[in-house]
Amino acid sequence: MEKLEPTLDKRCGTYAGYKAHRKRNEQLCTPCREAMRAYRRENYNPDVNRKHAKKYKEANKELVKQRQKRYNLDPEVKAARKTEKAKLAADRAALQKEEKKSLRAAKIEEERKATLARQEARRIANEERKAATQAKLAAKYAAMNAAREERKAKEKAEKLAVRKLKSEAVRQQKKLEKKANRIKKETNQVLLANQHGTTVGDYDRCRKNNKTACDLCREVAAKYVREKYKSDPKYKESEKLWRRANPNKVYRSNKDRAVKRGAKHAYYTREHIFQRDGYDCYLCNTPVDLQANHVQGQPNWELYPHIEHVIPLSKGGDDTLENVKIAHAICNINKGIRLLPELASP
Repeated sequence: MEKLEPTLDKRCGTYAGYKAHRKRNEQLCTPCREAMRAYRRENYNPDVNRKHAKKYKEANKELVKQRQKRYNLDPEVKAARKTEKAKLAADRAALQKEEKKSLRAAKIEEERKATLARQEARRIANEERKAATQAKLAAKYAAMNAAREERKAKEKAEKLAVRKLKSEAVRQQKKLEKKANRIKKETNQVLLANQHGTTVGDYDRCRKNNKTACDLCREVAAKYVREKYKSDPKYKESEKLWRRANPNKVYRSNKDRAVKRGAKHAYYTREHIFQRDGYDCYLCNTPVDLQANHVQGQPNWELYPHIEHVIPLSKGGDDTLENVKIAHAICNINKGIRLLPELASP
């Protein structure tokens, strides 16, 4: 069966393009042929080829004998056969050439006469049709242009009115949201600034705002440390030994974890996330408690706001503002390093 001309597409030059040509019974294009030659050169294994040759000879013994007999003829006989075949082919080609030449001449003359007749009939019909349709087209186009202009003017007026209504509604909504967020932010800032000695987290906040923590905050932090070491007296010594043995694992921040994995990092704070998303947990859509205890196991620690990476750093996520949101401490722990269903689906 004669092969068709190759159809080029984006797969050409690959194994998929080679298989596509063979499936469509087409000749191989140059990129696919070069690709397959390179693939065979790279994956050539003489042992495998000898194994397949031996298996083929055992399965087709008669065919192999016939081929050996055919290709092991006497050189003079081969030359005589070749000369005879060449002579027959030349005679056949000359006869076919003469027949084709005569048939082509007759066909060309017939086609020329038929073409002239068709051209003349087409010219007359076109002139008549052109004269008949010019008047219709002029009236039709004038009516279409008038209707189009009227429709465009009407649509433009309707879109302008709708756009004005939408823009006004959006502006009012943003204004209300901005006011509510500002009031909420000011209230939370006042509450946190005036909170001292309530939880362990007040110590860091007090030291950051006043450069030195107050006595109440220091007392709460000291009490927490004493209770922690009281339950296990050897904890402090074991912690020192571990810190000495693992200096690169101590106080690793999100930035260090992202840089170690080759991910992006950009500076951001918790206030940036509050200003962008508000004070609701993005996993359960309920407000977080800024006054909650940040130490796990302490009262009301589940509602403390954690910075949650939507795509975890262990899954290739970035430590940037676009990849972080606010979540409850318990929600963050329950989520772990899993991807949300809408992110995990392809």
